[in-house]
Amino acid sequence: MAWILQGNPNRFDVDDYLTRYPFVYWSAPKLSSKMNLGDLVFLWRAGKAAGVVAQGRIAERPSDLAKRKRPEALGEDLWTKEADSPSTTKVGIELDDVRVSLEDGMLPRASLVDDEMLSKATIIVAPQGTVFQLTPEE
Repeated sequence: MAWILQGNPNRFDVDDYLTRYPFVYWSAPKLSSKMNLGDLVFLWRAGKAAGVVAQGRIAERPSDLAKRKRPEALGEDLWTKEADSPSTTKVGIELDDVRVSLEDGMLPRASLVDDEMLSKATIIVAPQGTVFQLTPEE
């Protein structure tokens, strides 16, 4: 199974977080019961510079923020708006690749829009929310 998890840079400094930590926690408020260890995850930065900025694998099952095994990797100092509550469900992700700029090789939203199959992905046609399950074709 594969996922796209979206982050809002207006709430949290996504780029700094991804470049600072090799293991991250990401909000997973829905579909968390379908997530398994080893699942492929693409992290998507929303906003004007939207696109895939990191790739990794689920290394810690989704659970309440208060139950995290690596609290030092939460990036609590990176919130620019109200932080998530302790009851927020987060999934732990071991990062394999981080590319936060076009120069680094990030995959911009425009590339997905131009792709015949990926242009129909939920992250493109209805990008509201945080968790997007990819189909086998995607």
